[in-house]
Amino acid sequence: MVRPLMSPDRRNHARHPVRILVQHHENTGAPYEVDYASDLSTGGLFIKTHRVPPLGSTIHVQFAPAKDARMVEAFCRVARITPSGVGAQFVQMDPASVELLEDVIGTFDGSFLQARTAELRASA
Repeated sequence: MVRPLMSPDRRNHARHPVRILVQHHENTGAPYEVDYASDLSTGGLFIKTHRVPPLGSTIHVQFAPAKDARMVEAFCRVARITPSGVGAQFVQMDPASVELLEDVIGTFDGSFLQARTAELRASA
């Protein structure tokens, strides 16, 4: 029997559901678009947007991965386009942002996710 080399989900990083504001733009001279990310990992994020840059293009993103956290800035490659937005893979990020993102994602255990989910449901 021949087995596939990769699972249908080819992601290397666990995704975590979030609802965080993300500023993004394709051209550094253009104004930022502001949308929400619906999931986040150490490898990238999914941005819910109707203004979709081309597949493979590079975008600049800024977001605070947690309440009262400093902004993370990164350059991303548009790795996936869906009707609801874009999957953006981090390709360049300063070391302090990498450390912050890893620390925040490290807190995404069941209790944090349950609390955040409850918070989001209450605000809906």
